[in-house]
Amino acid sequence: MSKITCDMINDLIPLYMDNVLSDDSKEAVREHVSSCPKCQKTIATMRKDVESLDALIDSDNQLFQKINKRFNKKFIVKTIVFIAIFMVVWFAGSIFVASYTAPIWPKADEEAIKQFMEVTSIDGTLYLHHTDLFGRGDIMMIDNTNEGVLNFYLGEHGIQSLGILKSWHERDRYQALIPATNPDKITCVNYCKPDGTVIANLWNEGDELPEATMSLTPIQPER
Repeated sequence: MSKITCDMINDLIPLYMDNVLSDDSKEAVREHVSSCPKCQKTIATMRKDVESLDALIDSDNQLFQKINKRFNKKFIVKTIVFIAIFMVVWFAGSIFVASYTAPIWPKADEEAIKQFMEVTSIDGTLYLHHTDLFGRGDIMMIDNTNEGVLNFYLGEHGIQSLGILKSWHERDRYQALIPATNPDKITCVNYCKPDGTVIANLWNEGDELPEATMSLTPIQPER
């Protein structure tokens, strides 16, 4: 190994620094370098380059960690904001769907209304008798200033009013026509549009009322 040259050492130095040489080769490199200023300088330069590279890699790792940390923070913030917006929209939509009502027959005329329903009496109380209809609906009272006049329409709530889970065909259904005030002073019953426009007059005080004999539990109307 005494005849080893600098060129040979230059080829071995990278392997020596990576600690992959055999023990004999390591000893040969150390022996040569100990007495060769040129190879000593080469090793010093390579070590300096390796240290610079390690420092650069460490710096890049730190930068990546910072970027990753900032990205994670932004992602978390965006996720929280998205969830908050979704909850607000969902809550508002739920309130709208729950409170929204629409007439089950938005284009019904007087002839159709009088064909499908009538006002009847059960134990002295006025009832709306559904004689034959598609979409049962609930009685929706309409406020008006005419004393004794009861204006209403049949409407459906929420997703039913949007066309989903539409109520099924139902016959011979009775709903009590009880207004919020003065139930004993009803003189007129009108089927209207939601804005109060009268579509059909169903009963006036003095008109004969068919008497239903069945025992029913009144279905309270909504305002």
